[in-house]
Amino acid sequence: SSVATAVTVDRETGKKIKCVRTDEGMEFMGEFSALLREKVIRHETTAPYSPSQNGISERANRTLFDHARAMMHDGGVPSSLWAEAVATAAQLHNITPHRRHSKTTPFELIFKRRPHVEHLRSFGSIAYAKVPDETRKKLDPKSIKCILVGYRSRNCYRLYSPEKHKIFESRDVVFDEGIGQWSRP
Repeated sequence: SSVATAVTVDRETGKKIKCVRTDEGMEFMGEFSALLREKVIRHETTAPYSPSQNGISERANRTLFDHARAMMHDGGVPSSLWAEAVATAAQLHNITPHRRHSKTTPFELIFKRRPHVEHLRSFGSIAYAKVPDETRKKLDPKSIKCILVGYRSRNCYRLYSPEKHKIFESRDVVFDEGIGQWSRP
């Protein structure tokens, strides 16, 4: 949630979020608004059904969804995983230089250090995640074939198992980048 993000930003950067702007959607009123008041974060609202009043965030959302769509198409990832693609697009957006600050990234502006990128792999790449010894029997496979759908941190990957229809996280992953993306031969 946005409030959890605000607390994380406070803790990690020492900078406090002062204001959040939303439309007057039901999901942003009630509990969400109460949590913002509790954290002393101003909650500005725009008129209902008027995305033009929040043009910057609408454009940012469109950009993220365009990137997610391209990543999913290129990686052959099922459309049911669109939320993972959008989250990954947002993470990549934050570690990529932008036109406004062409020599730096949003990550660097906030954390005052360069982001780590050596762990990045292509969205939709084939990955083999180790099955922990404690969860498998003697003759069970030691790894399972899955699809890379995101990152939790620089040493923890978010993976999708088509066999189990489940998303999970693992640090012990080997990528088979020679084969290419999931849907490709």
